[in-house]
Amino acid sequence: MAKAYLLREGLSEAITSAENTHNRMQEKSLADIILMCEYDITNYIQVYKTGFEAWKTLKDLYNLDGFISKYLLLQKFYQTLQADFKTVKAYVNKLKSILNNLAA
Repeated sequence: MAKAYLLREGLSEAITSAENTHNRMQEKSLADIILMCEYDITNYIQVYKTGFEAWKTLKDLYNLDGFISKYLLLQKFYQTLQADFKTVKAYVNKLKSILNNLAA
């Protein structure tokens, strides 16, 4: 979703290459990326000067085999409550979906 937003704003070049974009485009893309992230994730990227560096770091953190990806799935699993679903079937399907993503 973040990539689509940057594309819409004309900033997609900033995250594909550090060399092909102007400094202002890199700054704007970095600001947008930081604003889209939750507070704890911004700690990983606020040290960077370009959107390209921040995007690469987030890609590395959130790749399917990455620690953060697995951690967030586990967190989602443990925070999923039956009370949040209308039926037991929907609740069990959500848990199965999370477990399938963890096993992948």
